[in-house]
Amino acid sequence: MERCVAVSQCPEGGYHVNSEYGILELAQKKRGNDGAVIGRVVGTSLHKIAMPFLRYELDDSLELYEHERQCPCGRTLPLVKAIHGEKRDVIRTPDGREISWPFVAFYRARGVRFYQFIQEEVDRLVVRIVKGEDYASETEKSLKLRLGRLFGEGMRVKMEYVSQEDLERDSSGRVRQVVSRLAER
Repeated sequence: MERCVAVSQCPEGGYHVNSEYGILELAQKKRGNDGAVIGRVVGTSLHKIAMPFLRYELDDSLELYEHERQCPCGRTLPLVKAIHGEKRDVIRTPDGREISWPFVAFYRARGVRFYQFIQEEVDRLVVRIVKGEDYASETEKSLKLRLGRLFGEGMRVKMEYVSQEDLERDSSGRVRQVVSRLAER
């Protein structure tokens, strides 16, 4: 994840730009029929010291209100009218769920440099892993448990160990975290 900007929903239902986390700008702006501003998200990180992203264009798009609004929750952070999200592949599970951010299975996974999920059948998933120096058999066992809990009993998960060059990339050169070939069939 780029971790440049963040938007979160408050208990009142408003979507707030977390301005202390990062600076949110819109590129390729256009106006909606109601005057709202719609555009692609460009973010500048305010918390990454070693390697900050400056004006990093994301694949997300969102809508801002034409005029600033005050949320009933009392927060003064800017409000977002609608999040259109990122166009990315998701993993479909045999029990009908769609998982868009499977990275949670790799949280604190020791010795994993990169990973990628490839789905060609609804009940079969290949997880490509680029090992780091401290990858161990305990890491593999832990990942298998986490992946099983995340995707459910009906999903067959196969782990493949590959080099970084074997990972599929998008047109900008970034590694695609999820590659779904279900729609291609």
